[in-house]
Amino acid sequence: MTDAERDRRWNMAKEHYQAARLCFDNGFFGASATRSYYAAYQAMWIAVGDPPLRRWRHQGLMQHFCFGQWTQPPSLPTTLASYRPRLRTLYDHRTDADYTARAISQTEANDGLNLVSEILALIAQAKGLTFP
Repeated sequence: MTDAERDRRWNMAKEHYQAARLCFDNGFFGASATRSYYAAYQAMWIAVGDPPLRRWRHQGLMQHFCFGQWTQPPSLPTTLASYRPRLRTLYDHRTDADYTARAISQTEANDGLNLVSEILALIAQAKGLTFP
């Protein structure tokens, strides 16, 4: 990944995060969960690098991220494992909001914001990026 692509993806991750917060603050909890997920998606892409087949699939990206081999030194596979079920839940909230029009609760949206904030902070520290 080039520095320019990393910066572009990082700026988009932060934009999605800010949009998620704005949506949450205005009671748009489904939109907040969706933006939270995509903030995490862009940030995880930066963490693990480019995919082997040009584009990450959601579950594969989560798996590679949570395996922890992108950290320096590489993490034990259990170090980031607790993020996987939380990311899967956030992904499910995104698909529920986008595809089935299920209402996302304030608590669910808040959990998504907290998760993405943790992930962005972790990646920012590991990759020398600024957050917030």
